[in-house]
Amino acid sequence: MKKGLLLLNNNVEDIESLATRDLLIRSGYDITTFTLEKELNIKTAYGVNIKVDRLINDINEADFDFLVLPGGKHVSEWVNKKTPLNKLINEFNDNDKLIAAICAAPLFLSKAGILKDKDYTAFPSV
Repeated sequence: MKKGLLLLNNNVEDIESLATRDLLIRSGYDITTFTLEKELNIKTAYGVNIKVDRLINDINEADFDFLVLPGGKHVSEWVNKKTPLNKLINEFNDNDKLIAAICAAPLFLSKAGILKDKDYTAFPSV
């Protein structure tokens, strides 16, 4: 069974994160959620309280086949902060693993330096 990693922070876009998680699980993927926050409890952009599976420092890239980065206000709140996310993104990229960035989340990929000379789709203001 393929294992995926899904980022959930405070203010993550509900549909982009929760519907994606749901569809992946229904399709037979094993999905683990993680956060950049200091605790496992987060609140989505529209007020849904979620308990995330792991903190980012508890993630080993080698345990996963793909990475999903949903969009939302959390992207602009986190993209310029020093976090281990850039390292994680680069580990997935260096190992030719799929990275899916939704809506504004390609900003995370840009910040990690992996979009140069690549075609990608993102929210228009991004």
